[in-house]
Amino acid sequence: MADARAASIERALVESLRELRCEPAGKLAFLALTRKSERHLCDLMAWRLQRRVCSRALLVRCEKRLQREDASVDIAVMRDGEPIALVEAKQGYTFDLARLVLGHSPTKNGIEADVRKDIEKQRCRQSICERRYILLFFAHPRSVPPQGVLRDEYHSPLAKWVEKARAKGIPTPDWDRETLDRGFRRLSEDLGGCLHPVCDGHSDFDAGDAFETNVRIFYWLLRVGG
Repeated sequence: MADARAASIERALVESLRELRCEPAGKLAFLALTRKSERHLCDLMAWRLQRRVCSRALLVRCEKRLQREDASVDIAVMRDGEPIALVEAKQGYTFDLARLVLGHSPTKNGIEADVRKDIEKQRCRQSICERRYILLFFAHPRSVPPQGVLRDEYHSPLAKWVEKARAKGIPTPDWDRETLDRGFRRLSEDLGGCLHPVCDGHSDFDAGDAFETNVRIFYWLLRVGG
């Protein structure tokens, strides 16, 4: 029964991710270009997940502070006050994966360091919850957006990233799925191979246009082991 319930929650996570493509055209593109939008993506996913579990016994919480530890978790599925699934999410840009494909070393303040911290938090929760996940979003601008607007008006992290990428000679092409998968595998290897992809838990979708720039969002749902 416990295995069946866990599998059901996992399927609901995957389906809720797929439904993010149903957001109004351009909404997620705007958020991805102007700021790190993982918080908003988590909120949307939690809402869709709550609709899917559709049970008074199960509650989906965002930024839930667990009683047995100090850190809050991005998404928690709770049953009778106890967590049965925990998700930590991070959003980066496909330029982060491009660095790894091109053989650049991980950076101290890059996506690798952020994900490593989330993995460690999830490992520490092993005694209170068996099903623990890392959810990675990577926004991909299909062309270079206007840097002046993003930098000066929105203080977007993307503007700084593009400037650094250009300075280091990292191209910003229209990466295909195979290339991004290679970057993801390199990222997973750098993180110690403790992340296990969830079946059908990776895909991408068109987030629409903003600032005359089309954006795709790639995602991976991964189970934490050990």
